[in-house]
Amino acid sequence: MYFSTFDFYETMSMNQHLYILIILLCSLSNLAQAQHSVHISSDTSISNTHYFKTFTCGVSVDAGEDIYICDGDLPVQLNGSIMGTSTGFSWTADPNLDDPTVLNPMVSATGTYTLTGQGLELNLIQNGDFEQGDMGFDSDYVSGNSGAGNYLIADTPHDYISFFSDCPDHTSGSGNMMIVDGSTDNDDNIWCQTVSVDPNTDYTFSYWATMVGSAPIPELFVTIDGVGLGDTMSIPTDTCSWTEISHTWNSQANTSVEFCIGNMTIFSFGNDFALDDISLSTICETTDEVEVFILSAEALASDATIPCEGDCIQLDGAGSTTGSDVMYEWIPITGGTIQDPTTLTPTVCETGTYQLKVIHSDPNDNFICADSITITVD
Repeated sequence: MYFSTFDFYETMSMNQHLYILIILLCSLSNLAQAQHSVHISSDTSISNTHYFKTFTCGVSVDAGEDIYICDGDLPVQLNGSIMGTSTGFSWTADPNLDDPTVLNPMVSATGTYTLTGQGLELNLIQNGDFEQGDMGFDSDYVSGNSGAGNYLIADTPHDYISFFSDCPDHTSGSGNMMIVDGSTDNDDNIWCQTVSVDPNTDYTFSYWATMVGSAPIPELFVTIDGVGLGDTMSIPTDTCSWTEISHTWNSQANTSVEFCIGNMTIFSFGNDFALDDISLSTICETTDEVEVFILSAEALASDATIPCEGDCIQLDGAGSTTGSDVMYEWIPITGGTIQDPTTLTPTVCETGTYQLKVIHSDPNDNFICADSITITVD
């Protein structure tokens, strides 16, 4: 039981980073700023500056610095971050975490929480951006001619048919794309490539598509060795509006497969579109952890009596919070001098009131929780 509590705040300044460049001499002075809080309130502290983990598979995950709070301050918010080209993220499911699909969920208990980010590794498709021209893939369409069932590798649809929109490619805005005049036979594959893969591995197959002419729009699909992958996908009717289409696939026992892109729309008029940045990449993950700690601080002591005038007695703070990061401070309010005031059992020789403060700090001395109790010595 707390007999009394106190709140106080202490701000301790370090320096902000200052870089001075002088001819032939560069001196670096590191100044930083940290705040120390001493309280029994609902404030929360992060232990210190936290930097993103090293990039793995193009993604860096930061679950945030370990968090220290005082008794009664739960729930608390986590502060996750993702950098790089991430395909998704999630916190490991935990009954004490309210929403694993957001970067800053609330947690209602102490413990360790893990943030996982997903990314993509090396693209296995050759010339998927068509920057090497008309090579590296197979097609049932005819290259270079105009009309249904034909295609052209170029940097603008205008090079193919003059009334097509002047769209930039997706890769850089000035590179090549595959410009397609949809076939009247939905068995015609637009693009195919055989790729070596690792068995029992998750992959993401993706590509970008846009309309370059008039409707109807294409209904695009992907096959692997002739077997459909995922659903048939349509794209917006707006021209020059690149849209990514993506499918996840597990290779199972396969070591080599043929990926193909086809079109279910078989109209000879309209059905004009472009493809770019075809990719097959392994799915990879990287993780980071954050731990939530409670710093307990409870001050317990009892009233005492000096038997005879001139005697001294030892006060007793036994039962108060103990530990390597816990400090004690006895303060005379109306009493006299205290001997050994930073222990739980100091000596006093005068009657009066005395206060015991128990201060618990985190290992980096960035955050403090505290409690106090006042006793009477007769």
